[in-house]
Amino acid sequence: MFRRILGVLMLGSCIVAPGVAAAQERAPHAGSTAVGVDVGAFVPTENQLDNALIVSVLLEYYVTPRVSLRTDFGLTDPGFSRESTDSLRQIPLRFDVNYNWEGGRWHPFVGAGVGALLATAYGFQTAGLEHTTVASTGFITGLYVVFTPLLALLFFGTSVPRALWLGIALAVAGLLLLNGVPGGSTLGNALVLVNAVFQALQITAMERYAPRYDPRALTFLQMATSAVAFTVIAVSRGELELPHGSTVWGALVVTGVFAGALGYFIATWVQARTTAARAALVFTLEAPFAALAGVLLADEVLGWAGWLGCAVMMAALLVAEPAAAATLRRFSRRGAAVA
Repeated sequence: MFRRILGVLMLGSCIVAPGVAAAQERAPHAGSTAVGVDVGAFVPTENQLDNALIVSVLLEYYVTPRVSLRTDFGLTDPGFSRESTDSLRQIPLRFDVNYNWEGGRWHPFVGAGVGALLATAYGFQTAGLEHTTVASTGFITGLYVVFTPLLALLFFGTSVPRALWLGIALAVAGLLLLNGVPGGSTLGNALVLVNAVFQALQITAMERYAPRYDPRALTFLQMATSAVAFTVIAVSRGELELPHGSTVWGALVVTGVFAGALGYFIATWVQARTTAARAALVFTLEAPFAALAGVLLADEVLGWAGWLGCAVMMAALLVAEPAAAATLRRFSRRGAAVA
């Protein structure tokens, strides 16, 4: 029951955190206070105790924009492996003095709020994959290219040019050709659709916050929040264990460092210089590049519909981005001149 309650609290925090981020657009000033929740994991080295969650409530007071005083009060209740009714309840109390080296160029609540959106999207996508097909997941996830401009218009009043709407329509058509008509179960598709909405919310939020804060700090906080969220889920489900084998570790390094942290760092840097709708359109090119990688590296076969879908998605970018079309024409002229 304790773990179920914590699971509900964690899900609730993922939903509430974006609102917290919206309320914390400014860097902290002297005399301001902040209230938050820390969630961690108790992982014993011996087998006598079970894994357990650590939940702490914190209060932080900013003496200056750089220096803050923080105190937190927590609770953990790991059970004994051999005794189902006994537990070792602990109540940690901590007091910290923190120094903000960035001098107000980033704010932890903003990064954590956007990270909660990202973690929620990944969670619903993973849950949906258990009930639907990979092709359906690819197509439905790509629908964030439609949701993003609508959310940006709703929340921030960002207008979308007609050429960009045409590019978005072509991108959806290309996704449909590449991945096929969605199949799988209704439940799985619905979960993946929720994931697409949260991905769109994350991209939309970055339109507002990426120009204001350091991209390194925002990327770190997003990755850290996601890592904490999934650690909590793994502990609550009793599925936390160390990976085994060089293949698994290699996959973790590639996906975590390059596809994850480095990819989102570049995306954060880019989103500081463009709108959410344009960024979402560029992000959809992940699908054709993934298909090309499958053909080149995994000997996968891509039919005529798949190749046509890739071409349509590339055309969508050229239609929506005049600069990209101009660059392509410039390279074409250089190639013709060399020939």
